[in-house]
Amino acid sequence: MKPILKIMGYAGPLVLLASVLMFIILRSYPLWTIIMFTLGVVMLTLNRFIGNESDFGRSRDRRMPMNIRRLYRQRCVGTIVLFLSVAILFMHEGFYYGVYMRKATWILPFIVFCVIELYAAFRLPSLEKNTSDGKKNV
Repeated sequence: MKPILKIMGYAGPLVLLASVLMFIILRSYPLWTIIMFTLGVVMLTLNRFIGNESDFGRSRDRRMPMNIRRLYRQRCVGTIVLFLSVAILFMHEGFYYGVYMRKATWILPFIVFCVIELYAAFRLPSLEKNTSDGKKNV
């Protein structure tokens, strides 16, 4: 099971990035790009939530400092928000619970996911380096 998760860990973000680039280039939503986006999100989510080295597993490890666990939890929330963008992408244009949803509404949760990922990508390595050096985390 571990080699499959490792492959999905590398392939998921690449498929996700390729599908988003196709959305930007084509400026339309063909079914194959929607399916490609969904596969990328599913691979990324499985990699984040399953296994010993997953973000979910690391966020529950009591030996790590609280601020590192918090960042892993934020990444898990970002992954759930990314799943929300897939659900919005499959919705038809129209009113849902009094809110008009256009086809491009999926971009909002995707941007939230990207901001969380960027913050964690720059913050986690510095915190983990400080932890391994024995310095106080700030």
